Parts: sequence; structure tokens; C-alpha cells
Amino acid sequence: MPRSVLGFFVLLFSSAALADTGSGIGDFADWLMTPTGLLLDFVKAASFLIGLICVFSAWMRFMQYRINPLMSPLSTVVLLLVIGIVLILWPHVHVFLNNLPDFLGD
Repeated sequence: MPRSVLGFFVLLFSSAALADTGSGIGDFADWLMTPTGLLLDFVKAASFLIGLICVFSAWMRFMQYRINPLMSPLSTVVLLLVIGIVLILWPHVHVFLNNLPDFLGD
């Protein structure tokens, strides 16, 4: 018997055994949501901070570009600015997508 099939049966029977004791898959899912929420908050904060760093770096590169355009190309400035804006707005995309039907009038 392949290991994946054996693993499936072990999970199937262990969930049935947990259902009899009063702590089932729902309790396990609730237990997993707390670390997942903490990880989500960390990713949001890291995305915001890295986005701010990219925007600040774009500003500094633009200042260098004004002094000497050959040293720092304008494409670098634009790319850093776009990456920074995307990283800052990335955690808020789900809010926009959830409210999109209300915005469109559906």
C-alpha cells in the first residue's frame, strides 16, 4: 500500500477518533487560526515597512538622478516607486475586492 494512501486512512480514522472525544477538526481549526492571524499581521507590517523603504529609496535615487542622470537611470526610480506603492497597498487589496460588488451596484 503506498504511503499516501496509508496517510489518508490514518488522517481519516484519527479525525473520527477525535470526534468521539469532543475535540474535533473544528477545534483544531480554531487552534490554528491564532498563529495564522499572527503571521498575517507580521506579513502586513513587513509589507508596509518594505514598501516605505522602497518609496524612500526611490526618492533618494531621484535626488541622485537630478544631480547626475547617467549615474542613476530614471527607470530605477520608477521601478522602486511602483514596487513601493504596490507593497504599501497590497494588504488592503482584499478590502477593495470585498467592497467591489457594493461599488459596482450589484
